Amino acid sequence: GEVVKVISRERDTIVGILQRNENFGFVTPTHSFGKDIYIPYRMMKDAKNQQLVVVKITSWGTNEKKPEGEIIEVIGDPYNTNNMIEALIVREGMSETFSKPVLAEARSIATIPKDEIAKRKDLRNLSIITIDGDDAKDLDDAVYVKKLPNGNYKLIVSIADVSYYIQEGSMLDQEAFKRGNSVYLVDRVLPM
Repeated sequence: GEVVKVISRERDTIVGILQRNENFGFVTPTHSFGKDIYIPYRMMKDAKNQQLVVVKITSWGTNEKKPEGEIIEVIGDPYNTNNMIEALIVREGMSETFSKPVLAEARSIATIPKDEIAKRKDLRNLSIITIDGDDAKDLDDAVYVKKLPNGNYKLIVSIADVSYYIQEGSMLDQEAFKRGNSVYLVDRVLPM
């Protein structure tokens, strides 16, 4: 096949390393993009040569002309571990934060009504323990084990029904769709 027209793009930001000259610069992407991005002098901000930066594409270029962009964030030394993780988060379109409207909607969620509890198997009287780790942000898995009189064990694995709280089409639903799941990085967790 052949691409004949780009209708829309997933993202318009690229992470890369700045090659700064006196009057302009180029950003070499840290991941597969295909071309360096030309940065006019006025769009370089205070970025220094060889720094890891985030570029907003202002022109996607042509077969003859390189894409152009402006530096919107300076991450810093590309060999610094923290900076590398920050670049990964930006590059993959992830976020450690939630918007104020999403947080407000989450805070507004009520408890489960008694009539809904009546429809479910209530295990709150059991000594159920979570199996999620200390750094987990989505505490939704738990187990209960009991030794039976015949020597066998009864195991109950519980998975929280968080979907009950999220109305289809709500801001929380849209945010969950974007995130998909929690992401566990070397030094932090990006919650779903």
